[in-house]
Amino acid sequence: MDNIRSGLESHLATLTNVLKTEYESVSFTPQNDVAYQSCYVLRAETDDLNIAYDEKKRFNGIFQVTLRFPTGQGSGGAESEALRIIEHFKRSTIINKNDIQIRVQKSPTMKNLGILDDRLLVAVSIVYEAYNIV
Repeated sequence: MDNIRSGLESHLATLTNVLKTEYESVSFTPQNDVAYQSCYVLRAETDDLNIAYDEKKRFNGIFQVTLRFPTGQGSGGAESEALRIIEHFKRSTIINKNDIQIRVQKSPTMKNLGILDDRLLVAVSIVYEAYNIV
């Protein structure tokens, strides 16, 4: 469902002073020593909610935002940015995109993924459920 991805990415982009963002399957070249983030939609199962044949469905998944901060600056900047994203996608946030309503199902979580090459990686996992509006 492209509306789910588009809705989640659009909501992320409304965060003030948002970092440059690497979107899934879109060409992106990071700048040296400049923090950025990447985001992915990790889809889970789809549930049929109908008794009849009205096509009402619930789409479940995780919107993963990975912060990529240059090493040597400590973890404070990445963790502060993660907390801003967590607040922006707090539990019960509702995002409407065309015929889809997306709800943040529970409070997002932050995980320090360690260092990869020259970047400290901190992931924010946002569990969502989305419903098609029929």
